[in-house]
Parts: sequence; structure tokens; C-alpha cells
Amino acid sequence: MIRKKIHAFLCVFLVSLALLPAWNLYQNQSIKNLYNTDKIQPLFGWLSYQMGISINPQQTYLGKDGWLFLGNTYMNGVEKKRKLSEQDKEHIHTIIHNATLWKHWFLNQGVQSYTIMLAPDKDSVYSEKTPDWVKNPMTTPLSYFKENNNENIYVVLLDALEQARQTYTLPLYFKTDSHWNQLGAWVGFKAFMHTLQQKHPHLRFNPYDFENTIYQYGNNQGDLTNFLHIANYVDDYFVSSTHTTATPPTVEVIDYDNQTSLGIKSITFADSQHTPTLYKNSAALNQEKVLWIHDSFGSSMVPFMLEHFKEVMHIHILGATPEKITDLVRSYAPDLVVTTVVERESRDRFYSETPL
Repeated sequence: MIRKKIHAFLCVFLVSLALLPAWNLYQNQSIKNLYNTDKIQPLFGWLSYQMGISINPQQTYLGKDGWLFLGNTYMNGVEKKRKLSEQDKEHIHTIIHNATLWKHWFLNQGVQSYTIMLAPDKDSVYSEKTPDWVKNPMTTPLSYFKENNNENIYVVLLDALEQARQTYTLPLYFKTDSHWNQLGAWVGFKAFMHTLQQKHPHLRFNPYDFENTIYQYGNNQGDLTNFLHIANYVDDYFVSSTHTTATPPTVEVIDYDNQTSLGIKSITFADSQHTPTLYKNSAALNQEKVLWIHDSFGSSMVPFMLEHFKEVMHIHILGATPEKITDLVRSYAPDLVVTTVVERESRDRFYSETPL
């Protein structure tokens, strides 16, 4: 079967290559750039997708039932999943040690607690949708973080998401994108808040019935389909809650570095900001000030954070240098420091660094 797909792929490739000069000449009325592939990449990508073959497997590989997954280009993620080496384990120990150093530095600055939400990669939650050649080891990076979480800094969200899969009929992650949707973000946030309440029992949590308010809407062009140039050919959908879309938190948005108000806004989603942005919500459930460091997995979680905390300073991990974070803690004086990071990013950038 695989051999037939490869032969079909080669035939499509050779035919496309043969017709390419004529197509470009017809489109451009010029002999320049006869072998420019920009015009045929979407068609070629879609035909390859239909045959179960990725034209860019290092960035996107094809799973089962239309599911797409992030390739090995990003943090060598696929290879690390197939075998967790002794070197990988030592590196995780170093990352956990660094997190412990940060925790004690934060506490010495008057912060009440430091918590890291560790979100699983999509293939960790939907492993049965990955192709058969992807084999998960007995010991995974997530399980190793969980086993060595001596100071209870990490909240590993895999168990909560796997349990939620048995509850919800809609998916927790986009089929054609590398991120979780807002339902997945809600499940992760709920698990995080329950853990945070164990450290701070006075914190309030809004346990509204998300299951009966979720719905599917619109069309999403996933990042994984963009890598294959097929975003316009493959459908995917957003999953959200009427609670979030009908009554989003209304907050004052402040550019913290410039101390400039950006106005009052209703927030259902927030793009990653590499410079600190402060949200103030006088109607929040809790009075705590939070410094929130996150990657793109934090974007769908923003409305939940803003609903629950009076002030949230958020900054993307790419802007979170040790110098920047130590300066923010000293100037902003947060009550809580929280990090949200996806599994593939959990051993890189800020997490490899220690406080100054």
C-alpha cells in the first residue's frame, strides 16, 4: 500500500513538473520564472495530502482520520518522543532544578507561589491518531517531569486532558493546527486552578458548566495546513463556549513598559506579546496580581485568567529573559508567578536559564 502511494506521488510530481513551464507561461505571459512553483504548491500539496503523503514532513506529518501533527523541525519533538535518552533525562533534571531556583528567588521577592502549567503536545493526547511508525516510549518527557516534580512546581495537564476526552464529544485540539482549542485550554486552566487552590485555599474558581455551553463555529486555517500549502482546501473549526463569547471579561489594557493605557476591551483571545501587557479587571473573582509567562498555548487561556484575577501581566516566553523577569518582579510585585508552556518548549529558552 505504501509503495503504491509513493509511486502515485512520484507520478503526480513528474506530471506537475512537466506541465509547470506551460502553466507559468500561460499565467505570466513571460518566459521568466518558468519553474516557479508558487502557483502549483497548493494543488500539489492537496493531491499529496489526498494520497496520505506530506510534501513537508519535517514540519507537518499526516496522521489518521485527517489529523495533522508537528514534525521534527520543532525542537526535534518527534525523535524525542520515540526515545527518551539518558541525556534527555539529565536535561529535564537541569530544567527542574532551574525551576526550583526560580521558585526560591520569587519567594524571596515576596511572591506567594510559582506554578508551571505543562501542556501536552497534541500527539501526546491523541496518540492513537498518529501514524503507526510513531512509537511512544514507556517513559515520556511528561511522565518524567511528573515523577521528578519534587517541589510541586509543575502541573502536568496530560491526565486532565485525557480524562476530558472521555467527557466531551468535541476535540480538545485543532485537527489541522499544533495548538489546543479553547475547550482544551479550559480543561487545562481548570486543572491548574484546582492545584493552585491547594496552595491558596482562599482562591475562588468559577466552575460553570462548560460542557453545556460549548459549540463549534467558523473556519480555522491551521498552521499545519499552512506548512503544506493546503489551508484553503482542508476545513477545521473553532471550539468555544457561549460563556466566553457572550460575556467576555472587560478589562483595561496597559502597555506596561510605556505605562500607557490602550483602552477598555472585551477579551476572548489574545495574541502573544513579547513585551509585557497588563490587564486590569475590577470585577475579577480574586484580588491577586499575577505575572504570567507563556508561549502560544496561553492565547486561548487569556479570558479565563482575566476572569479570575484582578491584574494579569502577561508576556510571551520569547520576551521573558531573566533580566526582564527579574525587573518585572521587582517593579510590579506580583502575588503569583505562573508559566504556561507546551511540552515541546518545556526544555528551551527561559527554562534553561536561572535567576540573575
